Amino acid sequence: MSQTLASASSTHFADDAGFFTRALLGANPLYRKLVWRSAIGLAPYGVSVLLVVYAMARGLCETRQGWFLCVGMLATVIAFHLALRSGWSQRFKDPGLSLAGVLTGMSWTVLAYLFSGAAHATQLLFLGLTMGMGVFNLNARHLRLTCLYGVTTMGAAIIAMTQIAPDQYPPKIGYYYLALLVICLPTLMAVGMQRVKLTHKLNRQKSELTEALTRLKEISIRDELTGLYNRGHMIELMKHAVARQQRTGEKFSFVMFDLDYFKRVNDTHGHGVGDDVLRSFASMATGILRKSDVLARWGGEEFVAVCPQTDDPHAMVGIERLLREWSHAEVSAQAPQLRVSFSAGITTYLADEAIETALGRADQALYEAKAKGRNCIVRL
Repeated sequence: MSQTLASASSTHFADDAGFFTRALLGANPLYRKLVWRSAIGLAPYGVSVLLVVYAMARGLCETRQGWFLCVGMLATVIAFHLALRSGWSQRFKDPGLSLAGVLTGMSWTVLAYLFSGAAHATQLLFLGLTMGMGVFNLNARHLRLTCLYGVTTMGAAIIAMTQIAPDQYPPKIGYYYLALLVICLPTLMAVGMQRVKLTHKLNRQKSELTEALTRLKEISIRDELTGLYNRGHMIELMKHAVARQQRTGEKFSFVMFDLDYFKRVNDTHGHGVGDDVLRSFASMATGILRKSDVLARWGGEEFVAVCPQTDDPHAMVGIERLLREWSHAEVSAQAPQLRVSFSAGITTYLADEAIETALGRADQALYEAKAKGRNCIVRL
């Protein structure tokens, strides 16, 4: 009983937490990450509001100006949150509104410095925090822009207030703040620039690694000489074809090719010419067979094709054309007079039979083609 109550309580808590998360971050998972990052970036606003409230309570700044800062900053937080949560920000190049957020934050910090009276020094900290948020999100150009904006606007505010209200903004301290400003913001910008460079380097390395893995995958499934799929990968493709046939009833055929008297070519003309013959056959067969047909080098001078969406008569059309054109083709520039034929066996895969059974039938058809004198096609 107690376990049931505990389980029900846990489920109820999870439901409440899920409802709160959806209410705060929105139901669309595509926007949640941006909203959550924005919430972290806008957190200094909350601290700044609390400090302004404290300053008003202690009489460090005027109430009217303090409430202006509090209401303005809270309205800014709500506006950014709604823009991200609703997806409205997706229309911009920067859907996270990172640059707008940093510039707006800096603007409010400058206003808070002007209006917070004796508590103005705290706003320099928040200017640094705002710039620090940009370090993780902005590109190099935007980092330079925000640094220039922050130094210019806050620097102007510091100088102006030392002249307007020297009692609350003592010039000596103000110029000290100005020196800190000129040193700290460019330093944060430099850190951000290093982050940008590191990110670009990591992205480039990731791209190079992805390309290398792609090449390695291609190497692992391709025959080095002909560029066709190798035997191992063809077996995987055959399994996919069988699975598709079981789902949809789609017919497909196996074709086994064998180049006639290939050993004689190697013995007479050398293995270089033999390699030319294999490459030439792979190229011509790929060009003549349908794009949906998949050809692989099975081993030596043997090739196998899987012809989807067809039965024997349809599969025969491309094979017969290949037989005619190949027997008259120049197969090697090293031996321009050489002509090579092939024999082929073809069969249609039967539902629920083993791949080995169908391949065995195609191999038997190929054997019969050779027994008939080669340079022909046999169907079984």
